[in-house]
Amino acid sequence: MNRSVVIVKGPKRREYAVIRIHWIYGQTLVDWLRTEYNTWVKAYDLICQGHRSTEEELGPYPKEHEVFRTLKEAEAWCEHLTLAYYDGKRWKFKGEV
Repeated sequence: MNRSVVIVKGPKRREYAVIRIHWIYGQTLVDWLRTEYNTWVKAYDLICQGHRSTEEELGPYPKEHEVFRTLKEAEAWCEHLTLAYYDGKRWKFKGEV
């Protein structure tokens, strides 16, 4: 299982919203995000749904997402294998994808 951190630049200038997603190798997170969450509105909606156990289901976690003032803080928030970042125009990925 792969723990991923998904970051979307928020509507405010200094806001980076973050959730965790756990996923099993198969359809990659890259394909899933690029297909299902390919606009800023959709990407931010995914973040607002909160942390997820898998792509399909919300986790047993509170629905809230985390918010940080800098991208560096958001990236360092949680141990992860994959980082997905939506900058308002496109997805960028780091780590195991």
